[in-house]
Amino acid sequence: MTADSNKNLKDLIRSNPYYRTISSIVHWEEPPKTGIIFLIINTFFILLIFGEYSFVTLVSYVFLALLLISAIVSVGMKVIGNVQKQNFDNPLVNSLQDKDFQIPPSVIDSQLELVHYFIDQAINTLLEAFLLRRKSFTLKVAAVLFFLSMVGNLFSNTVLVYLGLLGAFIFPLTYQQKKTEIDNFASVAFQKSRDLSNQAYEKLPPAMKETLND
Repeated sequence: MTADSNKNLKDLIRSNPYYRTISSIVHWEEPPKTGIIFLIINTFFILLIFGEYSFVTLVSYVFLALLLISAIVSVGMKVIGNVQKQNFDNPLVNSLQDKDFQIPPSVIDSQLELVHYFIDQAINTLLEAFLLRRKSFTLKVAAVLFFLSMVGNLFSNTVLVYLGLLGAFIFPLTYQQKKTEIDNFASVAFQKSRDLSNQAYEKLPPAMKETLND
């Protein structure tokens, strides 16, 4: 990605209606709220990975549990009202009936714009690699694809999604607390990778070097 594309990506992400909410969650600005979400995600994926439940089964159980709770509250309030000869309103109705659960079209448009950006970037990257305009770039893309294929062989899709979400909750806070150490480590690792790449390049036959430089 170029500097302009990186800037456009940052602008797109920060203009997203959910950016501030998600940012506060992953940075643990409200620990109780983030802790509850983190616990729910861990429980959900543990059941998916180790409990041999399917995604559809777990979602169905969640909604069944919510329906059961709603029914218990409704019946319970009626019983209490009959016993005390009073009319008790269902608290769920009072708290939820005035809430707007519809998704505004502008929010959907912003999400689609972000998805469209990532798809375009992926297409442009693959097209640049397939056209072999820069053979060194094509080799880098091939190496990344090979690495991703190895990761895909080691982990299932469910585990990969779980690891991604786990990283989203752990890395931002860790980076805030250990920014200098992480930046230094990343700089050293990047320099090491460049040195190894240059050493491997120097060992290539002259004809292959000319081909890569074309």
